[in-house]
Amino acid sequence: ARSGRRALALTAALAASTLALTGCVGLGDPVEIDAADFPVNLERAQTATLQITAQGAFYEPGTSVPYDGGWFGSGFIIDRSGLAVTNNHVAAGATSFEIRPGGGTGPAIDATVVSTSECLDLAVLQLPEGETYPFMAWRDGDISPALEVY
Repeated sequence: ARSGRRALALTAALAASTLALTGCVGLGDPVEIDAADFPVNLERAQTATLQITAQGAFYEPGTSVPYDGGWFGSGFIIDRSGLAVTNNHVAAGATSFEIRPGGGTGPAIDATVVSTSECLDLAVLQLPEGETYPFMAWRDGDISPALEVY
């Protein structure tokens, strides 16, 4: 019975560690955003939108041999310091990124992966530091029919 409890405790600890490492538990506290920084029209929203080109290796489903290649995705900047959000499937396997702000209209810049969550299909990237980036804030208010979404 004692070894059974020890095995159960070890299994529970391993499961909790796995969930914590994959980012599948807890999302943290919301970040306070100054509403004056929120893009209020489509043109301003576009400045905080990213076109992402990733290069790296991925595994075709059902195979065990990696395939080198490139793929595209999109994302958006969520903080003036250059934190950006994209999908995990855009960042997974990437060894390098070419990011074009402004929805693809800006000059190419690099980015590094800060964190990912496979179960939430979410990735956070850091654009080069030292710049002040336009960003999209989260809506703080009621949601109603016909609300414009950027």
